[in-house]
Amino acid sequence: MPEQKQRGRDHPASTEKPTEESTDTSTGRDDGRERLLNGLQPRVSRGQAVVGIVLAILGFLAVVQVQTINEDTEFAGTRREDLITLLDSLEGAGREARAEIAELQERRNALRSSTERRATAIEEARSQLEALQVLAGTVPARGPGISVTISDPLGEVSTTTLLNALQEMRNAGAESIEINNSVRVVAGTSFVDTAEGISVDGTTLTPPYVFEVIGPPETLEEAMTFRGGLTDEISGLGGEATISTEESIEISSLHTPESPQYAQPAD
Repeated sequence: MPEQKQRGRDHPASTEKPTEESTDTSTGRDDGRERLLNGLQPRVSRGQAVVGIVLAILGFLAVVQVQTINEDTEFAGTRREDLITLLDSLEGAGREARAEIAELQERRNALRSSTERRATAIEEARSQLEALQVLAGTVPARGPGISVTISDPLGEVSTTTLLNALQEMRNAGAESIEINNSVRVVAGTSFVDTAEGISVDGTTLTPPYVFEVIGPPETLEEAMTFRGGLTDEISGLGGEATISTEESIEISSLHTPESPQYAQPAD
């Protein structure tokens, strides 16, 4: 028996073997747990990390901007009732401004219309005045027409012949007439036979009688040359009537109107 006890003491390895197995088992468990935890943890790549940092920076900047806007707002902290009152006053001021603009535009349109009407009336009056001046013979005239030269070698042409010619010219559209470059023929022009010739408005004219006539050239020429007209009448008196059409005729002689002695403008 003592020997057996002594042998047991001399071989402690039999008691140490279970301890090594226990240690190995514990270490294996720890390694497995670490692997399990590592497998459960998400793996973050480098790109995901960069995106996360950028998003964090943007969020920070957004917060700073919102805070800055809130701090810089003029009406921050103003009561809701005060803001409503301010908006109402602004809206009323806007309505008044729009009404004033509309009134000013209406005045402008009225003034523009009045100015345009006045300008149109002035232009029409000017045109009428110019036409009346031409017809009255108080201003020079220029335009297309005809030139009529009447020769009278036998002295047979009388005031009647010239008045007939003048009437045919007016019927054909003559607007301005001058005789012998010295007398302007108007509505009140008088013709009188004299021993020296024919007196037209006090001016004695001798043949040849030259009529400068402004009007439609073709119509005036036909009025002078039709059968039984002026040319035939002058030929019958031993004279000759020569007609030529002109693109431009200058009439420079003027008529001095006399103030009416009896007639006055009617209301």
